[in-house]
Amino acid sequence: NARIGELTQALVTGTKRRVVTPDERGALVCVEFDDPAAAVAHLQKHGVITSWRDGSVRFSFHFYNDEGDVEAALAALETV
Repeated sequence: NARIGELTQALVTGTKRRVVTPDERGALVCVEFDDPAAAVAHLQKHGVITSWRDGSVRFSFHFYNDEGDVEAALAALETV
């Protein structure tokens, strides 16, 4: 879905953290953290639901997401 790709790219472009996913990632974006479990808990307190694997916080957009979700994720990432 092109729309999901646009949202995904907006998160990749907007974050100042290292994104550790390949270019052909679909809707999944992984962002490196020293303590990804703590980052997931922090993001959840800000209304951003993610998961973590292998030292990264995983963001995944779907058809029901919009630019507001990307903006909320980027704002929350700034506070971690």
